[in-house]
Amino acid sequence: MSINMVKFEADEQRQHARYKLPLKCVIEQHRYEAVDFSVAGMGVGTGTAVLRKGRVVPIQLQFPFDGFEFSLNLKAEVCYSDPVNGRSGLKYVELTDSNVRILRFILDSYLSGELLMINELLDFSRRSVDVRGRSKGQEKAAATFGRKAGHALRRTLNITATTALSLAVLLALFGGLYQKLWIFEATSAIVSIDSVPVVASSDGVLTNLVTGPVKSGERIATILTGSGQSVSVVSPCNCIADKSAANVDAQVHNGQQLLSLQASDAAPHITALVERSHVMDLYKGVDISVALPQEKAVKKATILELPRLDETDLAGTGPVPVKIALEGVNANSVGAPADVRFDKGPRSFLQNWLTTFAAQLR
Repeated sequence: MSINMVKFEADEQRQHARYKLPLKCVIEQHRYEAVDFSVAGMGVGTGTAVLRKGRVVPIQLQFPFDGFEFSLNLKAEVCYSDPVNGRSGLKYVELTDSNVRILRFILDSYLSGELLMINELLDFSRRSVDVRGRSKGQEKAAATFGRKAGHALRRTLNITATTALSLAVLLALFGGLYQKLWIFEATSAIVSIDSVPVVASSDGVLTNLVTGPVKSGERIATILTGSGQSVSVVSPCNCIADKSAANVDAQVHNGQQLLSLQASDAAPHITALVERSHVMDLYKGVDISVALPQEKAVKKATILELPRLDETDLAGTGPVPVKIALEGVNANSVGAPADVRFDKGPRSFLQNWLTTFAAQLR
């Protein structure tokens, strides 16, 4: 290292040695060349620009390495600004322990020869210092295989780290964009099962009510009218009578629900409410994922029944119910809430188009 590349700051700067490194300093969105640099402050070539003495400004130090650029944000106080010589002096303030360690690491690496300045770039390549002149043949003999391998490994690690960081940023941006453009969720969803309501056929007192399995045509309720007549309500199917909505010996009215009937082979499904603006997306084809609170895994599902809406209905307001088939749902889960997400991305559209095209070829 040449002795003319080392200068010292004033006494108030504690005599920190300054070194000439190829770094840039950004002050108030203006990028300046660094004249010299130390762990306590730096000189900046500000040209005719004048910085007010004593002012504390945020700065960004930019270290140009081979293959990437390292930036360090600091605060600095303006010690002087000389537009005649085109130079300003800065003193770092409010340095954290992390900032000091980084600055000392860079300078220690430079002093030890591990950090080299090559063509206005910094590069981590350990070299041996020899004041004696060497011929090209001697220099080649001194460059051992281990040093070459170490240099290649460091460059590879630098490139790999930069590439991995860039890919992570791109994936995060793409994930957020995909979520915004092609993912929508049901406003609410619940595990349900198809049922048929049984209502009273006349006013009177409910004297009998059957629950459990019933056959088609079997009497499931009896009502005693005010005139003393007994009116029977029969089952329309082979079903299971459940969810009584009225009590025996209670007064009921014509049209009042008494209980619900469920088909014996009825399977639980998901009933989801979807905003009307997304109804046409369901017809184009979507991927559906359902998460139940009692299960950790997210399951794939299919649409069991699409809503049937005309132009007047589409112009209305409020969500639309959609029936979704989901395998492996226990009947005990009926009434539980569910989280339903719809993916209308390019992959879903392509799958739906290929399915339709294949059906036309048959």
